[in-house]
Amino acid sequence: MSLRRFALFVAAISLWSSVAAAETAAPATAPKPSPGDPVLDAMTPCATGPDPEARAVACTQLITGGTLKGKALGAAYVFRGKAQAQRNEMKAAISDFSEALKVNPGATDALYNRGAAYALMGQTNTALNDFAQLLELAPNDPDTLFYRALIYVNQGKTELAVKDLTTVLKQRPDDGISRLQRAGLLIALQRYEDAIGDLDQLLKQDPAALDALYNRGRAEMLKGDDAAAADDFAALMKARNDNPYAALRLYIVRARGGEKNAAALDAAAKAFPADQWPLPVVAFYQGKLSEDDLLAASSVRDVATKARLLAETQYYLGQWALLADKPEEAQRHFEAAVKSKAGIGTLEAVDAGLELKRLAKKKD
Repeated sequence: MSLRRFALFVAAISLWSSVAAAETAAPATAPKPSPGDPVLDAMTPCATGPDPEARAVACTQLITGGTLKGKALGAAYVFRGKAQAQRNEMKAAISDFSEALKVNPGATDALYNRGAAYALMGQTNTALNDFAQLLELAPNDPDTLFYRALIYVNQGKTELAVKDLTTVLKQRPDDGISRLQRAGLLIALQRYEDAIGDLDQLLKQDPAALDALYNRGRAEMLKGDDAAAADDFAALMKARNDNPYAALRLYIVRARGGEKNAAALDAAAKAFPADQWPLPVVAFYQGKLSEDDLLAASSVRDVATKARLLAETQYYLGQWALLADKPEEAQRHFEAAVKSKAGIGTLEAVDAGLELKRLAKKKD
């Protein structure tokens, strides 16, 4: 069983692993001729098939052949753009989506996919412009609002993201992904009761939703309800005793109440090699690894991975310092976690910032 982190916002914008994924969610699709139409027969190898290279070639033949006009030509550009995006040729994809819009300015699928491609390239403001145009053509389209919310998250516009996800959930109350994402944003906004409400609803829909259980434990932990948090993390460990993140948080919330029971840590440690992350953090909490050795274990070559591991390390060192009644030391660790540049995809970076706010309130 592979190690899985139960988390919100993991690679939020990179949920668009390829713009081709938008085919299942776009607010509009390319025109579909009736069966037996020769245009449909010609379009099939351009529109379908597992090989994006072959689809791109087939679309190019149609586009340059001169047989397609109007919306059909626009559809060929869209399909080729999706194939290009799947090949990670984002500039070519954007060019094709733009050509589709020249042919058919009302092509919502072209706008949708071009916006997604711009977002993947980091041109989020340009992406927002496309989504704004799209929402004029298809007001309150839930898919557009969902992806716009993800862009807002990455821009730090949390309130706007919550607003868009709330509109999505009014239309699709059973949309678990949107509800989970909104719950995470509400936690970041310190609206813990609202977040718990979303997570409660998710768990009613699916009692085995372990990501919802983990994040409800987070919200309870942050608002200071350690007993409720312990119940959730213990339930997680019962479902999967090889979840070291749940084991660490379970240890922390129990230790706050005076119960320093390492059984959950021991159970998680048995499931994986000692050098597999976050087992070094577990080993530190077990007293088997020094702080210097833990920091060394978190230092890796890849910049993004290093930032994430540093944020996690500093967060758990901060929690350890709090358990030792060393708030100033905890503050330094939490500040280091926030400064790690790990981003909102790393829950410990988010929670470290929230812990700093709790410490500031205590000082006041």
